[in-house]
Amino acid sequence: RIKSGKNKQTVLEIFFADMLQHDPKTKNNREICRLGTETMWMRARRLMKEWLHSLQTGRPYRMSFEQYQRQRALSLTGLEENE
Repeated sequence: RIKSGKNKQTVLEIFFADMLQHDPKTKNNREICRLGTETMWMRARRLMKEWLHSLQTGRPYRMSFEQYQRQRALSLTGLEENE
């Protein structure tokens, strides 16, 4: 999640697996792209760090926007059942 806008009040979610930016407030999605060069070693290093971070935190290796939506829907239905 990142904050953007004039007063850094707007929260945006970035999904690098899908190269997508999501605004939860307006439900708008926007494609993003990587600028600049990327060597094979830079890519390998980033993938290794992603994998290690996943092991350390227990969170998924990569989460796509679709997976996020499904997980969020399941957690919201779980909250509704508890009430």
